[in-house]
Formats: sequence, structure tokens, C-alpha cells
Amino acid sequence: MYPNRIFGRGDIRSQARAHRAEEQSRLGAEREKGAVDLQRSESRYRELVQNANSAIIRWKSDGSITFFNEYAQELFGYSGDEIIGKHVGILVPRQESTGTDLTELVQDIVNFPDKYSKNVNENILRDGRRVWMVWSNRPILDRDGHVVEILAVGSDITERIQAEQALHESEDRFRLISRTVGRLLASDDPQGIVNELCKDVMEYLNCQVFFNFLADEGAGRLRLNACAGISEEEVKRIEWLDYGVAVCCTMAREERRIVAEDIQRFPDPRTDLVKSYGIQVYACHPLMAQGRLIGTLSFGTKTRGHFQPEELGLMKTLADQVATAMERKRLVADLQMARDDLKMGVSRRTAELAEANQSLKAGIAERLSAEKTLVEKHEQLHQSEELLRNVLDTLPVGVWITDQDGKISTANPAAERIWGGRRCVGLDQ
Repeated sequence: MYPNRIFGRGDIRSQARAHRAEEQSRLGAEREKGAVDLQRSESRYRELVQNANSAIIRWKSDGSITFFNEYAQELFGYSGDEIIGKHVGILVPRQESTGTDLTELVQDIVNFPDKYSKNVNENILRDGRRVWMVWSNRPILDRDGHVVEILAVGSDITERIQAEQALHESEDRFRLISRTVGRLLASDDPQGIVNELCKDVMEYLNCQVFFNFLADEGAGRLRLNACAGISEEEVKRIEWLDYGVAVCCTMAREERRIVAEDIQRFPDPRTDLVKSYGIQVYACHPLMAQGRLIGTLSFGTKTRGHFQPEELGLMKTLADQVATAMERKRLVADLQMARDDLKMGVSRRTAELAEANQSLKAGIAERLSAEKTLVEKHEQLHQSEELLRNVLDTLPVGVWITDQDGKISTANPAAERIWGGRRCVGLDQ
């Protein structure tokens, strides 16, 4: 640049100082820009984390929470000031609703982070409600490779889990109903298998008792057909019930479903019987066939506060199927009886026709015999008359034959000669 200039030592030092100042100024500007960029990046990161549609939580290996984003605060019901420093176990129930033990879950995530990199578990909110979450857990390690923190990102999948559970329960109910209907259709004695079928339904519904009464039209009362959950003494005691004295009898009289809840808390004469068995909730359905009451079917539980609508639907379906099977049996029996009566009627009529046919044949044979005899007699008479005429014609004396009125009916040739050629037939004697 300066080919003919010779620099002295002072010039070199001066240039070096200028270069260093320039470099320091450049580095300072870069550091300032980097700080601004870092601040912007951190701001964008915080904004992203805070506004993420997922719960983001950081907690130390001892379980204490160090970060709780806004979504987590809204979901779980804790503010940042309330939750920071608290043990993350405050968000985890001791046991899931499915029965899984979660008491060691937090420590297991720290000890075995790879095993829990993806995990689904139930969490508990501040107000006690429970949600299902799917978590992505990433360990944060120190220089020695030890876990110092866990970064957990979770999404609420409660609706999906509930939908899956509802689907499974629906499939279970469908299988139970299909199995029940199949056995009812295959049985010649549906009343006889009600006990077995209802025990399966009772177990599925977590019930402790069931009762099946049949309407006895002749007695005007309900007769116990099958039951479970009470003693043999009680079975004998309630073998017959009058209409209106208990829930099932009231329902039978009104021919509509009755569901009684909080039986132990509220007095009601209609529930006194099942209340004595410790029943808390009781549902009774009518067994109807072609608009006619043929019995009742009821279930009761000692451990629950109410029945779900789909559970009541299952009970109604079972009641309808049992009623249909019993009515089918009655119709088959009536049809068989009608068939037997028809068969007996046909046999009786056939015997009567055979007897009449035999009598007709005998009469025809008797008539034919009589006609033959008559023809023979007529022929004999004709021959006798011919013989008589021949004899009369050859007699030399006159012969007149008269009828019962005294009139001459026949005269031979000799008589005609005597009377001058006249036969005088038809004249009085």
C-alpha cells in the first residue's frame, strides 16, 4: 500500500494500538449484539414455553418443582408462587382409578429416565378432580452424568382415555348382551337360566343382589322365581309378595321402571324390604310381553351412589330379552297345545269319518242286497204271472179274477166265449 515508505518503531506501535482498539470495539459490538440476540431468544423461548398448549414442568431429582408454565397453572389450579418449591408428588395420586400404584412413580422417573421417556398416568388437580396425561420426560444431567432435573412436557388426554374406556365398556356390554340373548334363545327353559344370567350381569354391574318375580294371574300376587344375595330364610319369607308392598310390587302395579337412590338415608315404606338388606341403590324393571305384565327384574348395590344411564339401559335390555324369551316359551307351549288339540281333533274326526264310511258301506251293501232280492222277487212274480196266464188260457172253463174292490181284473179265453166274446174286465162281479 505504501511501497516506498519506511515505518519506524513508533508508527508500528501506533498502528497496533489502533488495531487493538478497533478489534475491541468490534468485539464489544458483537457481545452487545449477542446479548440482545440471547435476550430475544430467551424471551421467545419463555413466550413459547408459557404459551404452549402443554403442561411444562421442571423438577429436581429430589422432586421439588423449579418451573411450572402457565398452561400447567391453569390445568392443575396452582399459581407459580404456590407450586414452585413444592414436591411434584402433589400432582400424582397415590393410586390410579385403574388400581395402579403411583407412590414410587416420581422416584422411578429419576432412577430410570429412559424407561419413562414416554409415560401415561393419571394426575390429580387442586380441586381433587383427576385427569389423564401423556408425558415426555427428558433428564437434565450434570457433568458426571447424574440426573439433576427432569423436564416434563405433558398433554391432557382425558377425553381420549374416557372415549376409549367408554368404547371398551360398550364392547363389554355388547358381548354380555349377545351372550345373554344367545343363551336365552338356545334354552327351552328361560325361567330356569335367569339365575345364572343375572349373576353374570350382577357381577358386571358391581351389584350385590338381584330379584326376579313372576306374576301369578290366578293368585293375583308375585312369586319369586330367582334371586341372589340374600339368605335362604329371606328367600322363603319373600316367596310370595302382594302388589304394592315393595318397590318391585309397586312397579308391577304401575308397570313402569322405578329407580330408588340413597335408600339408607331417606325413609320410604316401599324400600323398607331392600333397605333391610343394606341396599343403597335399587332399580326395578317390568317384564312386559305384548302389553301384559309377566314379572319384574331388579338389581341392587350396597357400595355405589347411583346407576349410570348405560347401566340402566343394560338392565332394561336384559329385562326385555328375558320377557321375550318367557313369552316365546309360553307361545311355543300354547302352539304345541293347539297342535296337540288339533291332532286329537283330526284323529277323532278321522275315526268318525271311518265309522261313517263303514256304516255307509254297510248301508249300500244292504241296499244293493235288497234291490237284488227285489229284482229276484219281481222276476219270480213275472214268471208266476206268465205261468198263471198260460194255465188260464188252456182251461176249458171260464175264469174271472177280481180285485179287492170286487171288480173283474182278469178273464181267460173260456170266459170270453161264455160272455159272447166279451172279457168283461173292469165290470162289477
